[in-house]
Amino acid sequence: MIRHCVFLRFKNDIAEETIDELLADFALMKNVVPGLSAVVAGKNNSREGLDRGFRHGFTMDLDNEASREAYLSHPARAALAERLLPCLDGGLDGVMVADFTL
Repeated sequence: MIRHCVFLRFKNDIAEETIDELLADFALMKNVVPGLSAVVAGKNNSREGLDRGFRHGFTMDLDNEASREAYLSHPARAALAERLLPCLDGGLDGVMVADFTL
């Protein structure tokens, strides 16, 4: 299993409702991507103060490498990324991704 972790730094003028909608749409990806078994999304609530502006994010559990590739190449993901990137501080600089094999 692969845990796909995505951390997002939104522009300051993006409404929380817009952020919530985008994160909810990522959660819905489990309904369209085979092998995507779980999605958890939300706002960081750590008290450590180490988020460096990446205050929102999500994790996805994917069955295997093939499932990850199916997610990364899925048209629904591409459409969602097109909506997300203009909302991020610095575009691609406003996203950080780390994947772990479980």
